[in-house]
Amino acid sequence: SPRVSGVAAARKMVAKSDPEALEESRNEIRTLQAEYSKKKEDLERKERQRKQADAELRRRQDRLMMLESELQTVSRRSVKTSAEGHVDLAEQAQNDFMDKV
Repeated sequence: SPRVSGVAAARKMVAKSDPEALEESRNEIRTLQAEYSKKKEDLERKERQRKQADAELRRRQDRLMMLESELQTVSRRSVKTSAEGHVDLAEQAQNDFMDKV
């Protein structure tokens, strides 16, 4: 592209007129590239951690739903057993009453 060739031409002019400035520019570019690479790695690491946390959250939500379902089942059984127990007690009381009569 024209801009790149313009940059290249500018570098050649700087290199001829001021080799130290060119070297300084190259060092600055290397520094910026290193910073970019480090930030990119940090971002990728954070993204991996986020995905792991999301997966752990999904596992815990699934476990919670399973436990809630088990609790409802046990609760229904308990109510049924309790109701049956009341029926048994009522029958027993009725039988006791009939025995006395």
